[in-house]
Amino acid sequence: MAASKSDPKIVQFKDLSKGEETYIGWEFGDYTHLGGTKITSSLKNPVHKFSKTGYYISELTIRCGSCGKVLWVHNNIVIK
Repeated sequence: MAASKSDPKIVQFKDLSKGEETYIGWEFGDYTHLGGTKITSSLKNPVHKFSKTGYYISELTIRCGSCGKVLWVHNNIVIK
């Protein structure tokens, strides 16, 4: 998952789902310093830089076009 050998706080996320998604939403588990806003992305395979080391729980939400269902995937991330 690391996207950079020189900076372990930069992480490459990957959506490994198959089929056509009508919605993709990532939440990285960290928050901005101003107001506690969730940092999110709608990209299929985003790269995200965490501001500091720590333990994070990321979440991927996918809505499947052909089946009409929603899938949530949680992932534990430890940035050292």
